[in-house]
Amino acid sequence: MKTGERWLVSMQLARTQSPEERELDRKRTELAALERELVERELELSTLQQALAAFEGDYLRIVGRRYATLDGLNARIAEARAAGCPDDDDAQEEAQRARGHTRFANLSPSS
Repeated sequence: MKTGERWLVSMQLARTQSPEERELDRKRTELAALERELVERELELSTLQQALAAFEGDYLRIVGRRYATLDGLNARIAEARAAGCPDDDDAQEEAQRARGHTRFANLSPSS
């Protein structure tokens, strides 16, 4: 065998991968694809979390105001009942509870 032929055979042997090396290359390619998919899904998750946080803020602001209005109306009803029945301890307690709940609702950040 001549020197050039030996070199060619040597190069062909060097380029030939073992089954384990081919499997490792395949696994590396698969890993790279999975890592790209993970990055895409993490970005999607982050986007959805931001959208959810914005929705929650809007929801709490809108619904919180409505609950504050409802608490105020319930307090007015309870006070009217208490005024109509000054000797009714339950009505007086309910009016006091409703007033306290309304004050709490007015202090909440959603109102």
